[in-house]
Amino acid sequence: MEILKAFKIRDFRALWIGQFISQIGDYLALIGALVVIQKLSGSTLWLGFTAMALTLPQLLFGLVGGVMADRFDRKKVMVISDLLRGAAILFLIGAKSPRELYLFPLVGCFMSVAGVFFGPARNAVIPCIVSREMLLTANGLLQASEMLAVIVGSSLASLVIAALGPASAFILDSLTFLISAVLIFTLNIPPLNNSGPREGIFWPQLKEGLNYIKERRPILAILLVASVATLSLGSIAVLGVAYVEKYLGVNAESFGFLSSIQGIGMVAGGLSLGFFSRFASPHYLASIAMMVLGLAILFFAFSSRFEAALLLAAIIGVCVVVVRATLAAILQATVPNEKRGRVESTVNTSISFSTALAMGLSGILGAALGVRTVFTLAAAGVMLGGVLALLALKMPVNQPSPEVGEATRR
Repeated sequence: MEILKAFKIRDFRALWIGQFISQIGDYLALIGALVVIQKLSGSTLWLGFTAMALTLPQLLFGLVGGVMADRFDRKKVMVISDLLRGAAILFLIGAKSPRELYLFPLVGCFMSVAGVFFGPARNAVIPCIVSREMLLTANGLLQASEMLAVIVGSSLASLVIAALGPASAFILDSLTFLISAVLIFTLNIPPLNNSGPREGIFWPQLKEGLNYIKERRPILAILLVASVATLSLGSIAVLGVAYVEKYLGVNAESFGFLSSIQGIGMVAGGLSLGFFSRFASPHYLASIAMMVLGLAILFFAFSSRFEAALLLAAIIGVCVVVVRATLAAILQATVPNEKRGRVESTVNTSISFSTALAMGLSGILGAALGVRTVFTLAAAGVMLGGVLALLALKMPVNQPSPEVGEATRR
C-alpha cells in the first residue's frame, strides 16, 4: 500500500507527524483567539484586523520566503520559523483586557511573516526525502493532514478551552511548534547547490527565479491552473451561505455541515491519491480531477436537495486535494532543487492573490448576476483549467536525482 510505503521513509514520517501536530495546535490557537477577541471586544472589528494581519504577509512577503528557501539551509529556515512562531503565540496569554487586543493582529502578522519562510522550504524538501514515484502519495498525505488537523483541532478546542481556558490553547500551540522543530531538526536533507547569483540577498535571486518561471510553459500553466481553480472555489466559500438559504431551503448554519462533509472528502482524497496514481499519470489525474470538480460545482449550483449537495460537497473535497497534490508533485518533479523554493513561493503568492480576488469579486458578482450564475462561471473556469492541465502539464519521467535516491534508501 502506497501510504504504508511513504510512512516507512523515516524523514517523511517525521515531517508528516510534525506538521500534523503543529496544525492541530494552530486550530486550537485560532479558536482560542476568536473566543478571547469576542469576549474582550464584542465586535467583529478586531476579528477583521486579525484576519487581515494573517493574510496580507503572504501577498507582501511570500516571494521573500522563496528566495530565503533557495539561499539558506532549508532545515534551519524551517526550525527557526517554528521556534519563532512558538515563542510569539505565547504573547497572547497576556491579552486579558480590551487594551491588549492589539496583540492579536500584531502576533498574527509576525507569525504569518515567519510562516512564509516555512512553506516554500517545506515543499522544496519533499522531493529530497521521497522518491519521484512517491511524490503524489506524499503530497496527498500532507494535504490530508491539514484537513485532519482541522477536524481534530476544532474538536479538541472546545474541550480544552472549556476545561482550562483560552490561554491553554496558546500554550499547547507553542508546544506543537517546538515538537515540529525538533522533528524537522532530525531530517537528513542534502545541502543545496547554490549556483545562482551571489551578489545581494534578494533581488538578483528573485529575478533569476522569475526569469526561470517565465521561460517554462509547464510552470506557467501550473500558475494559471492553480489561480483559476482558487478563483472558482473562492466563490463557493463566499456565496455558499446565501446559496444554502436561497436554493436548498435550509438555514445558514447548515453551510457549516456542508463544509465538514467537504473536509471529509478532502481527507479521503489525500489518503487515496496513491491508489489513483496507479491508473493515470499526474497530469491526467489533475485534468480529470478538474473536469469532475467543474461538473460537481455545476451540479451543486443547480441542486435543489440538501442531500445531493452533501454528496457533491464530498466530491468537491476529493477533487480539490487531488488537484492540489498533483500540481505540487508535478512542480516538485519539474523544478531543480536550487530553484524550487522561489517557484513554490511564486505559486503560493499567486494562490493567495487569487483567494483575495475571489473573496472581493464573488460578493459583487453574486449581487449583480446571481449566485447560480457565478457558480456556473466558476465551473466553466475549472473545466477550462482541466483542459489546460491536459495540454500543458506533464510530469518528467527521467530517473530520480541522487539526493532522492539517498532518501529512499534510508
